[in-house]
Amino acid sequence: MSNIVPNATPTTKLTKDAQMEAERMQDVVLLLERLAAHDETTVRLIMDCLYDIGSVHFANQKLPNPALNKLMRGMSRMSKPVFRLFAVKWFQKYCPQLIADWLYTVATFQVQQPIEIPPETIDVMQQLEVSQRQVRALQTKVKCLTGVAVGLVLILGGTIATSSNLIPGTFAGQPVPKQSVRPVKMRLADQLVP
Repeated sequence: MSNIVPNATPTTKLTKDAQMEAERMQDVVLLLERLAAHDETTVRLIMDCLYDIGSVHFANQKLPNPALNKLMRGMSRMSKPVFRLFAVKWFQKYCPQLIADWLYTVATFQVQQPIEIPPETIDVMQQLEVSQRQVRALQTKVKCLTGVAVGLVLILGGTIATSSNLIPGTFAGQPVPKQSVRPVKMRLADQLVP
């Protein structure tokens, strides 16, 4: 006996497959919602870990100054309970559908299409890259010129200090007095070694 239904057409088979897919994906969403509601402590732990990672990266990226960076990290530790409250509610509301959509793309072997970048954006990105290189070159030049300026100030200050007799006995044309050596008389008993 054959499993083929005599009046089944390819379109009805596709609609049955699509209907089955929709029902199964709805089941997946419901299971994920139940998982998120039932295992709230697991969701909180996941959100805590993600918050710790995100806050450190945000502080490092936005605040390169070490003092401000430490201040930002301290503030992020204090705001963690408030974040946890909103994050768990957000996770329970949106993540089951997002995870189900991602799992569907994995299960159907869909390849995500690369996003096409318009040529205007590419031009702007190239200009931005050139500008960033110019800024780095200028920063390097400023550092070199600052070093040269500090060196010149030190040399000039040393020259002025030595030429104006601020430091006595140095290059000011004054002869350095010679120390006289006086002979010391020794006793005969000190010269004999036993």
